[in-house]
Amino acid sequence: MATPLLSRLQKRSEFRLKFDNESPLVRVRSPLLQNLQQLTYEYSKIATLSLILFHAILKARSLPTQHTTAGRPGPGFIILITVRSVQVTKLIVALLCLTCVLTIDGHAQKKLKPWQEWSKKDAESILNDSPWARTQVDTDLSEMTFRPQAAPDAKSGSSNADPVRDARGGATNQATTVTYRIRFLSAKPIRQAFARFITPDQADARFQAHMKDFVDRQFDQWIAVIVGVESRDQRLSAPAMQAFASATTDSLKNSTYLERKDGKRLYLHMYQPPTSDGLGAKFIFERIIDERPFLKEDSGEVRFVTEAGKVKLNTRFRVDEMKYDGRLEY
Repeated sequence: MATPLLSRLQKRSEFRLKFDNESPLVRVRSPLLQNLQQLTYEYSKIATLSLILFHAILKARSLPTQHTTAGRPGPGFIILITVRSVQVTKLIVALLCLTCVLTIDGHAQKKLKPWQEWSKKDAESILNDSPWARTQVDTDLSEMTFRPQAAPDAKSGSSNADPVRDARGGATNQATTVTYRIRFLSAKPIRQAFARFITPDQADARFQAHMKDFVDRQFDQWIAVIVGVESRDQRLSAPAMQAFASATTDSLKNSTYLERKDGKRLYLHMYQPPTSDGLGAKFIFERIIDERPFLKEDSGEVRFVTEAGKVKLNTRFRVDEMKYDGRLEY
């Protein structure tokens, strides 16, 4: 089952996305994560075989020695060490061959199939649960407690009614959640996943060309982070949507930043409120700082922080996991 947001994307004939959330997310591992998991498994087998090889060599070197009364090695020792040497040699050759095969097979798995061949679930997984996408869920427990609303006072007209509850149509008597999807749009896998999910199986040439331009867009100078809002009840997500819609670059620039593990912060350069493209709120940062990329493979992790009205987001990404097709994508 696809998330409501992505389900509606698929039905659009143009690249316009809208938020409509009626069912929970079903997460499926992406082909990228599956390949990485398999590769890790293969290399663990190589490490195990290496330990076996090392143990065999040590065992061969510690074979018992038989001596004659003259202090020279006896014939039993010579025969034994000859037989053992042949066995160890064969074992070494077999292990080396197997290691080479596993290594070649592991490297072959790094090559991913084109995004046009991904399934919808593969695309959804990359969009919602991948090195370039994080989810923050805010839960409100206040609605779990029932509070009867008395009639307004005859003289003052005051009431104990909660205006927020009234606007939502009454208390829900259960915990309510709002889900935020934080994604690196400047990372190519995210753009590929968006393009794949909304591309019909029988898309015409014009639509395919439009998607190709979207995927191949260059972000050499900028880092783009997008934030989407989801909830089963749109009335619950309305305050967050309003906060992002009314925010500006000036109102966010001091509370929005990317932070590396070493504490270096990169503050917001430009903000774009949500539009009809459905990608969500867009946070733009400069990529090159002091003539160097802000993030490198050894940067450890990067944290995205923003505060818009009552919405506070704080999510972490592991930089070493953000490699894709031989390069760092973010």
